[in-house]
Amino acid sequence: MRGARSVAHWREGGHIDLSYEQLLHEGLQSYARSIGIIDTDQVRWQIGRSLERPYSSVYHVNAALGAGSSVVCYLKTFRVPPDRPDMERRLRDRVLRSRWLAEHVGKPSVVAVPPILASDPDQLAIVFLAVEGEPLGKAWNYLVRGRIRSAREQFLRVGRAIREIESLSLQEAEPSSYLDRPNVREAIMDALPYLEDGDAHRMLERVDELYHLFARKESQSYFSHGDVNHSNVLLDRDHVYLIDFDLSSRPVTFDLSLFLLRLELERPAFRPWSDAIATWTAEGYGAPDIRSDPAFALVRLIKLSDSIMAAASREDQRRLGRYVSILEKSLLGS
Repeated sequence: MRGARSVAHWREGGHIDLSYEQLLHEGLQSYARSIGIIDTDQVRWQIGRSLERPYSSVYHVNAALGAGSSVVCYLKTFRVPPDRPDMERRLRDRVLRSRWLAEHVGKPSVVAVPPILASDPDQLAIVFLAVEGEPLGKAWNYLVRGRIRSAREQFLRVGRAIREIESLSLQEAEPSSYLDRPNVREAIMDALPYLEDGDAHRMLERVDELYHLFARKESQSYFSHGDVNHSNVLLDRDHVYLIDFDLSSRPVTFDLSLFLLRLELERPAFRPWSDAIATWTAEGYGAPDIRSDPAFALVRLIKLSDSIMAAASREDQRRLGRYVSILEKSLLGS
């Protein structure tokens, strides 16, 4: 699956089933009415390009709404992967959380969410408006070109956006069990057989120390995006747009921990810049020393353990060895 995703690319045009056509058409008609277009029977659209992945497809759609108005949107459809039988629920949650965030962000706000035009959890399909802006992945190019100031500003903005999402939901999110002590210990126990150090007792003691430090603090739940990565973040001059919401109600620093860990694990070409990017993002978040926070450390340990298990299941020895080394350093400081 990972290898197939890496070679996926956009192709011109594409074809969608009739049921998806109806959902797309209804979404565009609804949007046309929302901006004051009365004759929505004149809505016409065509697929500009499409992207096929193992468990999802994305269609870039150009639409004429009538009265000289046009719009660009995306239709994203999903297929149920073997390890995610709950895709219908996840899609419902994605729609609800996107709309919730769109309603709660203040003005002015760093964060914005592309409007959802239509969705059908039964069909596992969603239609959302395209927005102007560049994916965060473009910010890596600033580093290659030596545009350090531009890169720093973009990662500062991402840090501010993550913090802003958390600040919205102090009274809104359901309690999170993500960092409950049994969950943390279970994640580490799963990874222990793959660790080379073998000092299981000392490692679990370190987990308990971190958990006690975390539990002393106010352990509220916070709204989170759940998958802040270079393809789910779009940047324009005024906003940080977030797409693809699957998770929420997570502990503070969840998105930041996940973003910085993914940077460390999955962006080897930019590893020389990883410390600088982490510093800029944490500075924008408002906590330059965030990596010493126990909640941050616990999220990191859980996600590292998940990465170890995934690499082991794929028999990816190169990544497994690297993830094991990082987890051991995180736990034992070696």
